[in-house]
This record gives sequence, structure tokens and C-alpha cells, in this order.
Amino acid sequence: MSITVRDALLIGGLQHSRLIGGKDGLDRKIGCVDILEVPDASLWLREHELLVTTCYAVRNDPEEQLNILRAMARSGSAALAVKFGRFVGSPPPEMMKLADELAIPLLDVPDGVSFLDITHPVMTAIVNRQAEKLAYSEKVHRRLTQLALEQHGLPPVAVELAQLLERPVMMADDSFKLIAASDATSEAWGAGISVKLKKQPDSYYVQTAGICCDVFPVDVQTRRYGYILVVRPAEPDMLTDMQNVAVEHAVTVAALQLAREEAVREARHSTNRDFLEDLIAGAIPNREMAITRGEAMGLRLDEPYYIMVADIDGFTGVLAKQQKSECMARQMKGELLRLVEQAAAVWQRRTMIVSRSDSVVIILSVGQKGSCDWRKRLAAFADGIQGRVRQRWSEITLTIGISRLGSDILDFSGNYHHVRDMIRIVRKLYGRGRTVFWDDMEIYNLLSGDRKQLEIFYRGTLGGIDRPDIKNRQDLLETLEIYLECQGNVVAAAEKLFIHRNTLRYRLERLQELLGRDWDNPDYRFTLWMALKARNLLQK
Repeated sequence: MSITVRDALLIGGLQHSRLIGGKDGLDRKIGCVDILEVPDASLWLREHELLVTTCYAVRNDPEEQLNILRAMARSGSAALAVKFGRFVGSPPPEMMKLADELAIPLLDVPDGVSFLDITHPVMTAIVNRQAEKLAYSEKVHRRLTQLALEQHGLPPVAVELAQLLERPVMMADDSFKLIAASDATSEAWGAGISVKLKKQPDSYYVQTAGICCDVFPVDVQTRRYGYILVVRPAEPDMLTDMQNVAVEHAVTVAALQLAREEAVREARHSTNRDFLEDLIAGAIPNREMAITRGEAMGLRLDEPYYIMVADIDGFTGVLAKQQKSECMARQMKGELLRLVEQAAAVWQRRTMIVSRSDSVVIILSVGQKGSCDWRKRLAAFADGIQGRVRQRWSEITLTIGISRLGSDILDFSGNYHHVRDMIRIVRKLYGRGRTVFWDDMEIYNLLSGDRKQLEIFYRGTLGGIDRPDIKNRQDLLETLEIYLECQGNVVAAAEKLFIHRNTLRYRLERLQELLGRDWDNPDYRFTLWMALKARNLLQK
């Protein structure tokens, strides 16, 4: 703790001194006092030090007198108090001019003032200020800690800190989401401030819509848990030492609270993850045990359910490209989990959300089948996840797979692996960043097994058309696919292909000729349809 040069001029013997230079440095802080009577001043100087001297050692060397001021400027010393009268005479104009240039207060002390009249009162003031700071620090720490523990969270801490600082206060988590505000106005500012902070996470202040905030990171070692934001007044001024003490304690309390909340979440998530791994491994011996364990986690597994898997596309490549560390990777996965939990608010039913490797797995209870348009609600849920991820990261995309409706929890393992396989197929067929339902991909899922057998099936069915020597084979295959999609309707197929009906009939005749079979048989048409889907997979 320290006092300023301005404060010191009102204490003890310095009350009788005269400021003769460096008036712009009156707000320099004094943390200690020393007496200097040696020629090599630069070896002894310290930051925030008030030096008292008669300049006896340099009384006959004007340049060395100036060097004292230069050395003080380099070391960040506070001020120089000189008893010029006895050995130097009148204050040298050169010293006064240099003191002004360096903004180091230069004080002319009368001969009748002893060094003790200066050092003792100033040091007493510094010690008293330190004691005052310690008492205030203990009081603030006790109060903020009590609020966090008794009132369950950071909002009361934000309110108390705002009262101590006499400025509005906001708090944000490590994903820049506002989690506490001292008043409704601050809460209204929060969205804009959060967006700005997201773009400048390492700034010491952010500004938006005319509001400027000082930013204080909430860090524990290398882990950043969030931020405390203090709104600057219309006439900006620095926080006082006491106000900085309050902010420091608020940062500590916020770090403890956020770390505790994270530990609780992690413990709950660990339990959920163990249950998920048992479901995936098929390690739960009977239905009753699965239902009982699910109920302990808030799930009704005696009801129909869906499985949703949100998988980060090419996460290893993203980390390499962005040069992210393993620690940063864990943070990104943790943030993705929180984004999914936020999106789950639209679901309004029981869910279990678990981070697994580069994915987030969601089990969703749906009650009785047919009681709601679940597909529409699932799509809205997935869109909410995709939207939050796009807003948070420009370099990350998700592929989201949604299972068929499950009716028996003992079928969970098979349903989960089907969704994982579906995600792999979707990326091959359509690329990244898609949301897909099992119902839309069922044909491909059935065909996604042994590639060699798939090629044998395809060649045995459409090999007569898909040969290099067949003229316009791509047009013929496209015609066959559209014709089957239109369920044999010549008019509809011709319109979709943008060709004349006679042209279509010619192509159909050519197709039947190459296939060597009549396709009036529904089973054969289905075989052709499956072969076309197999072709899509093989091409990818």
C-alpha cells in the first residue's frame, strides 16, 4: 500500500517544503523513504521511493546532480526532497527544468527541517495505509465469501462489488455468457459486452454502444473461468487502491465459485458418462437395472427414446490448423457440452447429455409414441445446437445424427452404433455440417457393410449399363434413378429430367435392352433402386 507525493506534502516536515519542479508527477506513489548521500545513486534506487538528500556527495558536480533525476526516472522512483541551502545553495535551474521534463517532483526542504521530520511521518502514513488496507481487505473478503456461500452464486457478489466500487458490475463465464449483473441496466448491456469480449478475450477493457468496461480475468493457473467487468463512469478515472482490493477479492471468490460449480458438473457428468459407456457396451444385464439407473439420473428409460450424436467434424485437423493445445481441446469440448445443454432448453423433457471423445451424446425421453411431432422438435433442437456452434466458432462444424425411435433400452448399443455409422456415411455422401435422421438414411445404412459384397451386388445388377463402352451411360443411370423416384410416371420423370417424353421412352427402352429384363416386377424395381444407392456409396 502507498501514498502519493501529493499526500506526502501534507505530512510532517514536507509541509514546509516547496515544490520547485515536476508538478506533473504529484500522483506518483510513495512506498518507502530513503536517505541518499552517495555519488553512485543508480545502484541504490527503488521503485516508488521518496529520496531525501543534501546532495553533499555531488555538491560540486552539476551533471551528477542531474544524473540523480535521470536514474530516478529509470527506476520509477517517486520524488526527490533536497536540503539545498547548506551545501548547494539555491536550487539549480537545470535540476528544476529536468524535473519538469521527467515529471519527477523536486522539493526544496528548508534547512531547519531534519531528515527525521520527513522520514518518520511519511513511513508512519504508509504503514497506517497498509494496515487500513489489510483491515479493509479482510472485511471485503469475508463479506464476498459469505455472500457466495450463503446466497448460492455470483449475482449477490456482483451487487456487493458494485456498491463497493460505486460502479455497475457484470460477470461472464469462460464462454462469454453473462452469469451475473449488479442491476437490470447492466444486464441489458451484457449481450453487447459479451459479443465484444468474445472478439477481444485478452483485452483489459471493452467498449460497445457507448459503454466501456474494465476487464478482470478470473484465472486459476492456466485455466480461465470467466471475467469480471466493471463499467467505467462518464468521466473516466482510475480505481483507487481500496477499490482494486475489492476487485481482487471478487476475482478470487468468483474463481472459487466457478471452480466449485465446474467440479459439481464434472462429478455429475462422470456418473452420466459411466452409465452411457455401460449402455454402449451392453454391460447392463437386464432392463430393470437400466431403468433404475436411468431414474437416478432423471431419465425415464421405460419410455421410448431417441439418441442424438453431435460429432465435431475433423476435430484433430482443426486443432492442428489452429495450433491448439490439449488443454485448449478439453476447454473446447467442455464449451461444446455447455452449448448443447443450453440448446436443450427447447426440448423441455428429460435428457441426459454426455461428452464422449469428440462428440456429445444426448438421450431424449419422448413419452408415448405418436403424442407429438417429435421429428419437428428434434430438428429444432439440432438447429439450436448448430446455430450456437456457428456463432461461437467459425472453424468448427458438427454432423448431427438422430436415431430411429427406440422402444427398448436394451437395444441402445445397436441404435447408438447405427447412428455413428450413419454419421460416417453422411460425411461421405454430403460432406460436413449436416443434420440427418435415421429414417432418411436407412437404405444407405443397410448398404454400408462389406464394400466388396456391395461392389458384387452393384455390378451384378447395373454392371450391364455402367461400362465404359456404353454411350451416354451417365444419362441412362440418371434417367433410371429419376424414373424410379417418380414411381414409373413417364410424364413426371420427363419434366424432372427436362426432356421430351419420347426421349425418355427411348432411354427406357435402351435401359431394358441393356438390363435384359422387364422391370414390371416390383421386387426387381426395388433391387434396381438399391443398386443405385449402392452406386452413390461406392462413388464416395
